Amino acid sequence: FVGVRMANRSPAEKARDDSVAAADSAQRARKQRVTDMIVVGQMLVKRRLKDPESAQFGDQWVGGKDGTVFCGLVNAKNGFGGYNGEQLYFGAGDLVVLNSDLNDMAPEQRKVMEALREDCRTRFVP
Repeated sequence: FVGVRMANRSPAEKARDDSVAAADSAQRARKQRVTDMIVVGQMLVKRRLKDPESAQFGDQWVGGKDGTVFCGLVNAKNGFGGYNGEQLYFGAGDLVVLNSDLNDMAPEQRKVMEALREDCRTRFVP
């Protein structure tokens, strides 16, 4: 009976079903993009650490109105073998900045990075 019903759908029903399927597919793609960005962010952070295997990631999210910035918290061992404490990291593309990096930046560069960090205040919801 279900197969008969599917075959006898009106053009309007088919269009509605196609629209729902397209919206679901787009939603899944946005969620996957967020997951992928978080994974890339973690990988880039680990590349920066003295002891990448010690990385303990806390909250992870994608920020900004358009979801273009990956953000998260990380705690990792320093060169003396102790944990530094959780700190914010953020980035886009292949750029990652640990919050502690800001202190060592030139004022112009720091201003740009602080603007990028601000996007972490808005969580992107796919």
